[in-house]
Amino acid sequence: MAKDAKKTQSKKNSKKNVNEERPSVKVVEEKKKVVINEEKKPKPIVEVKKEVKEKKNNEKVINTLNKIEDNRKGIILFVIGFLIATLLFRCILWPDRIATLKDGTQPVANVLGEDITADELYEDMKQYYSVKVLLNKIDNKILEENIIPEGYEEFASTLKKMNELAHLLRKNKTERGYIDFDLDEAKIVQDENGKAIDVIKRQQLDGEKLIEDFMIAANETVATHIYNMDLPFVYRIHGKPNPEKIEDFVNFVKLLGYKLDVSTEDITPKKMQDILDSLHEKKEFEILSDMLLRSMKKAVYSSNNIGHFGLASKIYTHFTSPIRRFPDLMVHTLLHKYLFENMVNMPTIRYYENYLPDACEHASKKEVDAQSAEREVLDMKMAEYMESHIGQEYTGIISGVTNFGLFVKLPNLIEGLVHISTLKGFCTYVPNLLSLVSDGKIRYSLGQQVKVRVTGASKENSTIDFEIIGDTNDRDKK
Repeated sequence: MAKDAKKTQSKKNSKKNVNEERPSVKVVEEKKKVVINEEKKPKPIVEVKKEVKEKKNNEKVINTLNKIEDNRKGIILFVIGFLIATLLFRCILWPDRIATLKDGTQPVANVLGEDITADELYEDMKQYYSVKVLLNKIDNKILEENIIPEGYEEFASTLKKMNELAHLLRKNKTERGYIDFDLDEAKIVQDENGKAIDVIKRQQLDGEKLIEDFMIAANETVATHIYNMDLPFVYRIHGKPNPEKIEDFVNFVKLLGYKLDVSTEDITPKKMQDILDSLHEKKEFEILSDMLLRSMKKAVYSSNNIGHFGLASKIYTHFTSPIRRFPDLMVHTLLHKYLFENMVNMPTIRYYENYLPDACEHASKKEVDAQSAEREVLDMKMAEYMESHIGQEYTGIISGVTNFGLFVKLPNLIEGLVHISTLKGFCTYVPNLLSLVSDGKIRYSLGQQVKVRVTGASKENSTIDFEIIGDTNDRDKK
């Protein structure tokens, strides 16, 4: 597993110099598109479709153009300061409403507003996006430090109430079994020329968590509403993990010397969260949490709802980001068809029953492509940063063990390879223990803390090379 997860370190990235300059963004009424080269750019599909409709009502041509446009749709990538759009979009906005109710003596956050009215729609979402921009701009000053920047006084009270509701929503999610892997994300800091000058952990404070909690509530509300109408729809699904993979993980944790009093039979989200909770104070928690995440199935888009295991949600969709995700745009299109145009006739239902399975499969594949591209760019920028730190020494933790060496992760999440040829003595890979053992009886294992020196880095190859200069084997076993 570790080998598969790290194999891109030893490969060269093929570079495509699509455009040296940042793409210009052109907004035309409800449509937004990224123009890479305006002079050579072909006429957009949406304009061709409009012309065909005006000149001749040819449904066959329109359907063909729809298929061509759909094949270009996917996910918008946020790649280290640049925006790469992969779809044209039209936003049909939707409000998410949260209310606090009293259930006995405990406050409970519930979602309200299953009736959707067009009159309130745009004003509510305008306020939502204003709050989102506000949170990003003031960097949690109000919520975390109780500092109200000048000009934002009118938002402070509302934000604090929203934060209280978000905490209640989070508590409810946790009680039903929501799995929080608590994994850090790396953030690349760049200078004015786009060169990486630092790598830090991305902050996940109350402001970011508030947005996430409200978006999950909105997604569940929308999905439940259409599911109860028994109409074709796009769901975000996440199946139960393979019991054998969870058993392998539990056995590996036991080999590290930790006891897990959790049964892997009939695994539930709550049991998965119990496993994480029991490991949370261990030094290897981040590595083990990532391993457990990789042992689970991947969430995908589907027209067949089976629930979302990781969120412990019975009905879920992706609704809140139609600007950057094609599946969300499909959801908005369906909502408009069903709820605003009242198109719930059999021809419409049959059309989407046939269309959505392939569209969901396509969206799932595009999501994988987008995530792969983001990871490759992140690796490249980390290598760029480390090019100016060759010779420096750091303390890190062994995050991966393969038959060709070790991967060591630094506190700022930069990861580099210690090639097996640089280790002392002749080393043997022991896959069951995820360890390398030398003929001098030195053992290098997952989660072990080591001291390393940077021996090489290449932005072009997206590689970082370390050598071990010391290790600490004081594992706190219980």
